[in-house]
Amino acid sequence: MDQIHDNWDEVEAVAMAIELSDPGQPYSCASWGNNFDSSDPKIMHGGSPYYDWWGMFETTYVPAHAFIDHNMTVHYKTNTLGSYTANTKIEDMLEDCGECYVDGLLMDEFGQEDCCEVFGGTFHGYDEGLDYDEIYCQGGDAVWSSLCFCSGTIDSDGDGIADECDDCSNMPGDPNDDMIIDVLDIVTVVNIILNNGVYTDCQVADANFNSDSNSQGEALVNVQDIILIINAILGNRLYSDIDGNSNLHLISQGDDLIIAVDSDIDISGMQLSFYSDNILNIRLNDNSSDVYTASNVHEGVQYFVGFSMENNPFDKDLEITIEGGYYLGVDDMNIILSSTSGQSVDVDWNFPELKSFSIDKMFPNPFNPSTEINYTVEHDGYLNIVVYNLLGQQVAELYNGYQELGPHKVLWNAENISSGVYYVNITHENGHSESMKAVLLK
Repeated sequence: MDQIHDNWDEVEAVAMAIELSDPGQPYSCASWGNNFDSSDPKIMHGGSPYYDWWGMFETTYVPAHAFIDHNMTVHYKTNTLGSYTANTKIEDMLEDCGECYVDGLLMDEFGQEDCCEVFGGTFHGYDEGLDYDEIYCQGGDAVWSSLCFCSGTIDSDGDGIADECDDCSNMPGDPNDDMIIDVLDIVTVVNIILNNGVYTDCQVADANFNSDSNSQGEALVNVQDIILIINAILGNRLYSDIDGNSNLHLISQGDDLIIAVDSDIDISGMQLSFYSDNILNIRLNDNSSDVYTASNVHEGVQYFVGFSMENNPFDKDLEITIEGGYYLGVDDMNIILSSTSGQSVDVDWNFPELKSFSIDKMFPNPFNPSTEINYTVEHDGYLNIVVYNLLGQQVAELYNGYQELGPHKVLWNAENISSGVYYVNITHENGHSESMKAVLLK
């Protein structure tokens, strides 16, 4: 019986029960034999004569195995049972679990095959290798209405599956499938973006409000979908033309990295991702009460999303600070900006603002015969510090090597150089270069 039970355990239309004709059973472990899972329901009665299961068998004899169909009638009974026979009988009952209608009239005497063929159709069933839930009728004047499987006629989302059978409502912006677009859907979309959980294909498809995809045809769920859902909740216009772009500037500040956003388009949502094994704190300088932010590290990538729950534009001088993100460059990050209408805003990086070091001061200046140059390294790397005269000729090399993050200084002794105007130039390995004028007076 275990094998039979396992074959049908996942089919909701099939139920199994153990009948105990004597409440004192079992008398011993051996008397259970090869019964199936003890968690199955039990029908118990006792005394004499037997109650005959509500008169089903029209006798006081109750067989060891009975198959009861959807009409509560005995389909088959036996005292000995193998898995092949059991599976066949269950499939037969599932095939005929339904009602036959012709011109709206119920034809009680017909099973599914007769309902098809008697009324001019061609029946496709087990002999063609179809499973019980794949059987169908081609042509014919009769309609078979299944009672054991979904068979509705209302298809709200137009996917060809009746509502009562549909596990996915295919309603854009409704990933929790409650047929209501609300803040709960926003929470689900945020978690999908952050990869903060396991989600079904249906949830991802419904979260993808604007139905965009990548080059592999996979649904893209991002902050634009959040803004579109917010607009749907607020009853705002979902789309509008946008004209313009956003300029992004990278600014190093100690161990932190700041992304300054200069946009001529109103932005109400942003999304950022970069490789990281540890979660870095990310904050926006817009502290409005309706601004929501969330972050998570998943499989070596940190994801961050921030948006206005009321779809209000961010401050014009929006800054995104990544604490401890000094090592990140433009190529290390992916950023998405959404307009208030839920459209992607073009992004241009302003590379000159990517500073790897800064010259703090040179003192004294003018000087004789030496001066100290103080500078701060904001990105580890190789630095070269040289001095040029007004003809562009190199007159001294003060440093050439690797330097770590932090403040540094170098001394230039110009005792053997004539008076004049010179330029101290510092160049970082990533191409960042700065110069400072020095005046030597003797």
